[in-house]
Amino acid sequence: MSTDQVLKIESPRITRLVKPEKFNDKLAPLSIKKISIESSEFQAFFIFDERDRLIQVNLLGLEDENELINANSFNSLERLLTEKYGPPTFKLESEKVSWKLLKTAIELSHVNIPGVYTSLAVTYVPVELSKEASSDL
Repeated sequence: MSTDQVLKIESPRITRLVKPEKFNDKLAPLSIKKISIESSEFQAFFIFDERDRLIQVNLLGLEDENELINANSFNSLERLLTEKYGPPTFKLESEKVSWKLLKTAIELSHVNIPGVYTSLAVTYVPVELSKEASSDL
């Protein structure tokens, strides 16, 4: 999908960012500011390659300052994703869980350095690109 196609499908909740977010060497020019999944809230970033082809969607937790919320959200999201996609193909308890589907690879990750930093993220990437994105998929 191109940026125009994603804008059309996700309108009116999606916005074009004035300054695209950078994820590694790729840009995310589009974002949905708030997506609620169960009791968690995320911001979605749509990442495109140099040919304007959607190559990844990142959902980043909006409650990153709260370690307990992130830990509970991780467990809740792992359960939801497992119900939807089946058993994960990789699991590192309370840190990372991955699913490799026919066309899409999904990774749920939780980084927690107590008292310093915590974050929760869900990444969707086409399987053909997942080897570049993660060695665990």
